[in-house]
Amino acid sequence: MQDLGIIEGFYGRMFSEKGRLALMDFAAEEGYRSYIYAPKGIGRLRTRFKEGLNAEERALLQRTSQHARKCGLNFGIGISPVNLTLSYTEDKTRFEELCLDYVESFKLATLAVLFDDVKLQSEDVGLKQAQIMNSLSARLHPSSAARRVRLIFCPAYYSFDPILDKLFGKRPARYYAELKDNLAPDIEIYWTGIRVLSEDHTPSDLKRIHALLGRPVRLWDNYPVNDGKRISEYLNLKPFKGRRHLEGLITGHDVNPMNELTLNRLPLVTLPLIYAGAEERVLTRRWVEEAHALFGTAAPFILDHLSTLTQKGLSHIPEDEKEAFLKVLREALQATSESVSHSALSEMAAFLLGEYRFDPACLTS
Repeated sequence: MQDLGIIEGFYGRMFSEKGRLALMDFAAEEGYRSYIYAPKGIGRLRTRFKEGLNAEERALLQRTSQHARKCGLNFGIGISPVNLTLSYTEDKTRFEELCLDYVESFKLATLAVLFDDVKLQSEDVGLKQAQIMNSLSARLHPSSAARRVRLIFCPAYYSFDPILDKLFGKRPARYYAELKDNLAPDIEIYWTGIRVLSEDHTPSDLKRIHALLGRPVRLWDNYPVNDGKRISEYLNLKPFKGRRHLEGLITGHDVNPMNELTLNRLPLVTLPLIYAGAEERVLTRRWVEEAHALFGTAAPFILDHLSTLTQKGLSHIPEDEKEAFLKVLREALQATSESVSHSALSEMAAFLLGEYRFDPACLTS
């Protein structure tokens, strides 16, 4: 079975602690093996990484790590050291000491260092990022000690998508060659596919990046995530599609979920089945079963009108159609005492009421 995980790596409204722990339980039951905590809204894991986590944040991560071990998940965190490639000479010691502290304090199985979504800072940024990662790896894994923690690196250009060049600067011609020639072989590399939001991942797509990097990548799958200005208009509730015959081409597959926490269960149930070789009809049957478990008496209506949520876009749903949907959800909420169902129905209602709309402020954490 492929190494499947969840990476909480989105922008915007963050998960509640109670909901996160419930999602971890669910993921473990469905066959996922890991959970990485890396929400973009935690400034001390991103733009203010040098400050280190405060007492409240540390306590949260200690509880989360303990729960992960209890339910059988490998736990990790993601740190996005914004501008570290510019300040590395002065911040190297602080950065590495923080990473070592987090590994020990939270008993991490995985540490992800994420250089995504930052403006290009130099033409040799690939070499600089490889040097940062290699030095950290040497600190985490001294020659006299056994390997204790998986180290994952998200490159600045984590997809072939030209949108990255448009937003952050044209990728240097030797970026991937510098990583291939210099990055230590035991460091895994995140890759979102041919697009930032890839509809599928195919063997031919992965062979292309494999040739450039000289190693398999670890998929960062941006389905069903919906944290952007455009994609927050939709609920990505349909099953995963494609993603077949990837064994041997990737080191693992991590899913970046939607902001609507409980609703993630609907697509999440299908990915382990794909890796188990299940036929499409089996995926569909399991997906429908989960829909009924989540939505109770509202399930038939929701399934019949799913395109309203997944294709129209919130701004284009007529008010009368929205009200009809909300009426069904309210009636189902009154009819259920199940906490998971109540959460899923409430999240769907909140989406329709605009409570999950994109807020540009989430980009400045």
